[in-house]
This record gives sequence, C-alpha cells and structure tokens, in this order.
Amino acid sequence: MLGKSGGPSANALNASECLRIQERKMKQIISGGKKSMKINSLLFLLIILLTGCSQSNVQNQDIKPLTAEDFYVVYKGITINDNYNIENIYNDLSYSEDDIENNYGLVSQGPENGYRRWVLSYPNKEEPQIKISIMGGSLEPSEGDYIAGIDLNHAATSRGIMVGSKYEEIIETYGIPNLENKESVTYTKNNKKIIFNINTNKEVTEIMIDYNMEKANKDQGF
Repeated sequence: MLGKSGGPSANALNASECLRIQERKMKQIISGGKKSMKINSLLFLLIILLTGCSQSNVQNQDIKPLTAEDFYVVYKGITINDNYNIENIYNDLSYSEDDIENNYGLVSQGPENGYRRWVLSYPNKEEPQIKISIMGGSLEPSEGDYIAGIDLNHAATSRGIMVGSKYEEIIETYGIPNLENKESVTYTKNNKKIIFNINTNKEVTEIMIDYNMEKANKDQGF
C-alpha cells in the first residue's frame, strides 16, 4: 500500500515491521521445541501474530497525517509559517537587542551575490525559544523575501513535542517517519519537513520546521 508521497503507507510499514518481529519470535520458539510440538506452536503463534498486527494497525490509524497546521509556530500569540507576511515581523515581535547589535541577526551572505540570511532569536540569543531564518537581498529582515525555517529551541510543535521529548513520544505522536537514521527523525509533506535531532539516549536535542532550507542554500550560492 502506498502513501501520498508514493512510498509505503504508515499502516503498511507498521504491519511489515510487526510481522518481522512476530516471525523472529516464532522461529525462536519453534526451533527450541520438540518436533511433535512444531505444528501446534506454529498455528498458535500465527494467531498471535495476526491479532497483534491488527491491533497495531488500529492504533496507528489514530495518528493523523501531517497537515498545514503542523508547520505553524505560535509565539506570543502570533502564528508564523512560510506564508507569514515578513513585513509585519518588527511590529509583531520586534527585534531582540542581541540581534540589533548583530546586524539584525545577519549570519551569512552569498559569496557571489551577497544574498542574505538572518536568524532572529526570540526572546534573546542566549536562551531562545524560537529562531527564525529569513532570506533576502535587502538590509534588514523585515524587508526579506521568505522564511526558510524555524528552530524550536524551547518551544513545542503543534502536537506537543519539544526538546527533551523521547523518541518513543515522537513515534506515538507522528507515526512512522519518512526518513530516519541514528541522529534524526524526519517527517515530510510536499517540500516541507519537520526534523527531530536525537542523541544516543533517544532524546530530542533540536527541532526544525524546514520550509525550504535547500532553496535558501541555492539562493546564496552554497
């Protein structure tokens, strides 16, 4: 069964993984039993396998697929996403003193075209709750072209996951990820991503709402 992205759906992946786990258990028990018990053991375990996987799929159906709201960030009552009107950012949130002293949070310019990337930290640079990456060719971020992404340093996603949450909480909340490795778990919808970086203790260390960081790097010539 294929999901909207063209890959296996969450239900299909859950069932597949469940079958693999149950199959390993079956082999272990049967290999350790007497020959006369193998058929009965096989039938018994087959029933457990099908029941367990069916329950797993029912639980997974309770997890909603990603929607536009999953990419919203609410800070001080202001909803920010990739369609937010950047011209309003100063009136809505102002700039922190740290950012004002650092060229409005300027972090890089394209080596050839001078295209700028600002990272605005709220409420401040030392202990930010969120950091907003803005791209543009003007002199300050309120005149920028688009928001490339938002880091959630001490703020929760729309589903309540935040730095310090456990890997298991991510899976229970968002379901099977689109991409996963030892260092991160990623969920995607169209070109947008929610990226959870995790440590060896399976705890979330960083969260990024990625609207289009790939485009940002290309626009700067990186």
